[in-house]
This record gives sequence, structure tokens and C-alpha cells, in this order.
Amino acid sequence: MRHWLLNPTYKKGTVETHAGFQVRVYAAVVDMLCYLPLLIYVLAPVRTIEVDLSKVNAKLTSGEYTQAEYRMAIKDLQIATTVTEFVISSVTDYLLFGVLAVIFWLKYQASPGKLLLGLRIQNAKNGAPPALGQLILRYVAYLISAIPLMAGFFAILFTDKKRGWHDMIAGTEVVYKVPIDDKVREKKFKRDTIIMFSALILFLAYLLVRQQLER
Repeated sequence: MRHWLLNPTYKKGTVETHAGFQVRVYAAVVDMLCYLPLLIYVLAPVRTIEVDLSKVNAKLTSGEYTQAEYRMAIKDLQIATTVTEFVISSVTDYLLFGVLAVIFWLKYQASPGKLLLGLRIQNAKNGAPPALGQLILRYVAYLISAIPLMAGFFAILFTDKKRGWHDMIAGTEVVYKVPIDDKVREKKFKRDTIIMFSALILFLAYLLVRQQLER
């Protein structure tokens, strides 16, 4: 039952070459934990925009604004700043993580999480390392997989070669470096689960310690 929920195309007694939904989710979690320090310590301070109240304060002082108008102006300014920060952060995060992802894919045929879990990305036609253009297209196509409620990622559950929409668009697939049978699959399931939850626990512990130190 567990295997069907995580991989409906699973057949007992077969040798599995293509990486299924469960192991790819685990790899994505590890990737996220690897990228978060960069997000927290490098990107977050740079993209923060301070609200400039000088003009609003001047209008209040000069009598141009009433107290109600002043409060409304501050609220509008805060909303505009928040929207601007969101747009800037979304674009910068997407571009930076795209550069990092493509560099890793090009050099190792994998992200950090995929490397840890023994996976690689390859050309779906001949098993060769994907070309640079394919890898860039694969990253851009993540948007197509994500926008309709992550439907493109859930496609991994129901395709024979466990390909998401981004894989189909780019002509790639994700495989195990070493094909696994039932016995190895059981061990790998337990090992990968331990790795993912250990990484999550360590990260949560780190956040708690960081929060205590900042008090």
C-alpha cells in the first residue's frame, strides 16, 4: 500500500531505474535546507526595503495631511513597499537559485539532494548528460509544473518513467545511479526517510538556537 501511494507504477519484483515521487520530494527537501542559509544570510538583508516616511511626515507637519489621511498614507506606503519587496525577492530568488541549480546539474547531473540520495538527471532519449539548453529549459519549466497547483510535479506519480512536466518539456528524466530491486528499495526507503527527517530536525534546532542567540 505504501509503495502504491508513493509510486502507483511500482511493480513488486522489478528492478527500478527511474526515481519516484517519494525520493524526489526528499531530495527537494534537502535542496531547500542547503539553500536556506544563503536565503537567510545573503539575500534577505540585501532585498529589504525600508519605508521612507520623510515625505509623509513633512505633509503632516505642514498641515497638508490630517491625522486620518496621514495614517492612510502610511498604510498605502507600507503596502506598496511590501509588494515591491515581494516582486524583487521573487525575481532575485528565482534567478539566483536557477543559476545555482543549473551549475549543479551541469557539473554533477544532480542537485545537492539528488547527489546525497544517489540520483542523477539525464537525457531521456539516450541517457547522456543533458545539454546546457536542456537544463535551463528544465528549470524554467518548473514554473509550468508549479503554477497549476503543483500538478506538473504530481505527474511523476503516474507516468511510467516518473517524469514531471518539466522533464517532459526539457527531454530529461531522473534515474538512480544504481538500479534498485525490492530488497534495496526497502533499505533505501528507510535510509532516505532517516536522512530527510534528520536534516529537518537539525535545521529546526538551528533555527531555535539562532532565535535564542538573537534575544
